[in-house]
Amino acid sequence: LNIIGVIAYIMNKNNKYHQLELYNELRQQYINEIDKYNFDNDVYAKKLNNIPMYFINLPQSIERKNYIIKHIKEYNIPNTTIYEAVYGKNRMKLQDENMYKIDMKTQQPILFYYNGNRNDGEIGCTLSHLNMILQAYNNNLEYVITCEDDIDMYWVKVWNISIKDIMSNAPKNWEYINLKNFNCKNNDNVKYIPYVKNTCFTTSSQIINRKGMKKILDKCYKNGVFLLDTNIYSDLTADGYIPGLLNSYAYYKTLFPSLNDISGMESTIHDHNSWHNQENAKSIKILYNDFMMDKRN
Repeated sequence: LNIIGVIAYIMNKNNKYHQLELYNELRQQYINEIDKYNFDNDVYAKKLNNIPMYFINLPQSIERKNYIIKHIKEYNIPNTTIYEAVYGKNRMKLQDENMYKIDMKTQQPILFYYNGNRNDGEIGCTLSHLNMILQAYNNNLEYVITCEDDIDMYWVKVWNISIKDIMSNAPKNWEYINLKNFNCKNNDNVKYIPYVKNTCFTTSSQIINRKGMKKILDKCYKNGVFLLDTNIYSDLTADGYIPGLLNSYAYYKTLFPSLNDISGMESTIHDHNSWHNQENAKSIKILYNDFMMDKRN
């Protein structure tokens, strides 16, 4: 790198972490105000309605695992499972064209067909979500909330709606509901924003029903092999491939913000830049304001 590039990198890094410090200060200010109110001991269970929650975590991401376990214990979150994420960098080419294998530490190897041009992190992310859906389907679940291991579960207590209500009020054809509104445009002022290709979806947290699980597996899992096939859907990233194949909606506001740039929790897929911090700040501000408005009324 030339000296100008080095300075630019340092400035960007410093700015990002300064923004994160400001975000954490804002978050704590909101929490201090919210925690002045009394909540039921089982408020988290009531909001989540005992719907199974699956989290993905890479074995080497120890800080992330400790973080999510801390949240589960601290907030007494019921019905949770942590699944090993698929590490895309470990993919091995097999003899058959476009066939690969990834060895796992706690599960059977992942076999998959792949004909795209995504990076290893994106491949691993998509396979991780497909594998979670497979586990949920094989466990005979009617619904599952699939999450990444950096969601901030504190905010569940301030929701003005439960997961059961979200599903009951959703369009009748829903199969997938994204629970993180990552700057989705909502010109029609609706609470369930239909998926449009290459828009604002993220795989941070979502609900999938059994019909959606089956549809995804029928299309993307054959004879023990996952299919990452551009002939099935052109966008092979998890936030495109999965909702793109289902009747998918984004809930109009973020229910699970992320907290993913503290030490040891950086993304293994891409850099979460200042824009991500800004979006998370907007999300917690909305959750805080909605809660305080309800209390004042």
